[in-house]
Amino acid sequence: MIDSEKLSKYGILIQGVRNVTPSEARELCSLGAMILDVRPLYESDYRAFDVPEVLLAPASEYTEWKENLPRERCLIVADASGLKSRTIARRLMDDGYTLVVNLSGGIVDWERSGAPVIVNKESKLTGSCLCQLKPRYKKEKEI
Repeated sequence: MIDSEKLSKYGILIQGVRNVTPSEARELCSLGAMILDVRPLYESDYRAFDVPEVLLAPASEYTEWKENLPRERCLIVADASGLKSRTIARRLMDDGYTLVVNLSGGIVDWERSGAPVIVNKESKLTGSCLCQLKPRYKKEKEI
C-alpha cells in the first residue's frame, strides 16, 4: 500500500505537484498505484499504457468523474506529454485527493523509456501532435 510518506520518496515537486519519471511510475504501479489517463479517448484508443490498472478519464470531463476516484489509491495522472496532466493533478489535490502524482513526459516519455504500451493500428491518428511521436532509436555505428 502506498501512503503519503512512501509517495514523498518519489519524483520531484514542481509548483506543489509531485512529478515522477516513467520508471518511478512503473514501480508505483507495481505497488498498487493506478494510471489515470486524462487524454481524449481517441488518443488513448490508439496508444495505451500497458499496466494492470488504467482508468480512462478525459480531462474535458473532469467534473463528471472526479468524485468517483478512489481516494485511498495512488493516482498517476498521465497524458500525452505531461502538461495537461499536471494541471489535472493540481485540481485533484485542490479537491482533496492526497495520493496524486503527475507522469512527467506523459506517454511520449513512457514509451521512449521502453515502458510497455499497447498500440491499436486500427485507431492510428494523423497529424503532428505529441501523441504521434515514435520512440527515438539510436543509430548503430557502422564498424
